Amino acid sequence: MSEILITGGSLIDGTGAAPRAADVLLRDDSIVAVGPHGTVVAAADALRINATGKTVMPGLIDAHLHSTFDDVQSNDELFFHREAAMSALTTSQNLQKILRAGVTSFMDPDTAWGIGPSVRDAIDCGVIEGPRMKTGYQALLTAVGGTAGRLIPDEGRAGYAQVVNNTDEIVMWTRRHIKYGADWIKIHATGSVPTRKGELLVWTEDEMKASCDTAHDLGIPVTAHCRSDESTAAAVRAGVDLILHASYITEDTVQLLVDSGTPVCPTFTFLANLADYGPKVGAGIG
Repeated sequence: MSEILITGGSLIDGTGAAPRAADVLLRDDSIVAVGPHGTVVAAADALRINATGKTVMPGLIDAHLHSTFDDVQSNDELFFHREAAMSALTTSQNLQKILRAGVTSFMDPDTAWGIGPSVRDAIDCGVIEGPRMKTGYQALLTAVGGTAGRLIPDEGRAGYAQVVNNTDEIVMWTRRHIKYGADWIKIHATGSVPTRKGELLVWTEDEMKASCDTAHDLGIPVTAHCRSDESTAAAVRAGVDLILHASYITEDTVQLLVDSGTPVCPTFTFLANLADYGPKVGAGIG
């Protein structure tokens, strides 16, 4: 057994309690003791880390992180000029950034060229270093598209997108993504239409339910990209397990979420960045 004793730090324990002065003892992969400074006893050969003046806290969990994208300059680059091999190499570097930011677990809902399960497996078997990862394969999009609008092909796949055009294809690709190793199925419930402002609901409720029912039968949860109030409510009724964004929802939909117990990952930082920096790049919040 190997032990690590962290002493002198200010502890945030993740319960919501106020930070307090405490020492933390780890044995192998577990926290085995937490107590006031000087009260936690470690083995003589334990590694001792002096955290005086620093904060000790649990690893962060990021419920919506695209590890395979990097700082692409456009959807055109992401879909048509970033090959799978480059995406994989970029991801290996991104994982280091994620760890350095204090994130020890994350969920990547959809990945470039479906490399997510391979990235997860590479982390798990020690080929590359990274946080614990749960992952989708690619996002399921109708031909109307997602946030890339007309760049989405009418059929087939590109970048992080797998286009589905009817219920049979929805069921087929949900099953295939699970066979390929997805921990989650991702539905892109809203999308951009060039002649319309904002993102519109581009799936029917029955289409979303077909994916949810298929995934749930195989023990896999479903997440959905939902910007609008309408899409969020429809996704909840269809059985989606995690709503991403829910940016413009009404009090009625908030109550629907509460009553159903469906969690939301609101991605507030995206909206804050859009409000602060959107005008500089020609992007609005509508």
